[in-house]
Amino acid sequence: MFKKICVICGKEYEPDKRNYRRQLTCSIKCSCRNDTIKERQKVRQARQDVNKNCLVCGQSFLAHYRNVHQIYCSKSCAMLAMHKRAVETGSKKLYAKAYYEKHKEDDLQRSRKNRNIRDFGGNRLKAIERDGHKCALCGYAEKLVVHHKDVNRKNNSLENLQTLCHGCHGRIHNTLLPERKCEKEGCDRKHYARGMCIYHYNKWLVS
Repeated sequence: MFKKICVICGKEYEPDKRNYRRQLTCSIKCSCRNDTIKERQKVRQARQDVNKNCLVCGQSFLAHYRNVHQIYCSKSCAMLAMHKRAVETGSKKLYAKAYYEKHKEDDLQRSRKNRNIRDFGGNRLKAIERDGHKCALCGYAEKLVVHHKDVNRKNNSLENLQTLCHGCHGRIHNTLLPERKCEKEGCDRKHYARGMCIYHYNKWLVS
């Protein structure tokens, strides 16, 4: 670090690393004098303005005196330049695609395992194997799903799970089951979510 000379007392001092360009005095005592303010005004007046043209929008701007190598007029132009550079090179996109292809099977297996534990208590595959990998109603062996018999998704016991195809599963939920009503006392509205009608559900959300 080079040394400077105090503009007030003429003493040689070593400026602070974080503020070595703007520091003009050797101590706080010298910086509080009125002469210091005049010296700072002289430095500001002697400072030369640097006008540049933005590389993105082409607009002329005044570069900051601390960053004379500034090439963009604003942060938005700098972000646009970075985005354009990323699109042209394609390095980030190719890297993301390669990462996805590499971990595709692992992510798929992990998501299936988590869904099996979350929605079926880990008994989904056991129910399908018990029913012989076919629908329990029509015997269709493709597009199989696991159905909760009592329509309670929290009851994940193996006796409550049944293997069905998409068609039979849709017919059960749409036609065979009775229409559910709001569980609130004295309310006969149609069920919407969480055992409540849409009126009581919105009221529950606000509360």
